[in-house]
Amino acid sequence: TFDFQSINAVDETGFSAGTQTVITMDDDDGASGTTMDPREHFAVGDVLHAQDDAVLGTLASAAAQSITLTTANVDAIANDDHIYNINPVKLILGFER
Repeated sequence: TFDFQSINAVDETGFSAGTQTVITMDDDDGASGTTMDPREHFAVGDVLHAQDDAVLGTLASAAAQSITLTTANVDAIANDDHIYNINPVKLILGFER
């Protein structure tokens, strides 16, 4: 079965809606000491939400320890909020005649 839980967390003091386009991500998942890289979990165009369903926005780019949104975050975000892609699976179909 698929497991869509997220281990990507925000590593900043909480911030209110509409204030940031660049968000620092926690580089350690806390449990195993594994270094987290958002580029391994998110792709440009992903719509990101926090664990409490607060909307961050659409991903413009990702770096080793940060993500950049196309516009400022939609909702307020707290430190250690886990971030999810709300559409984690895309099906691209091609048909031949």
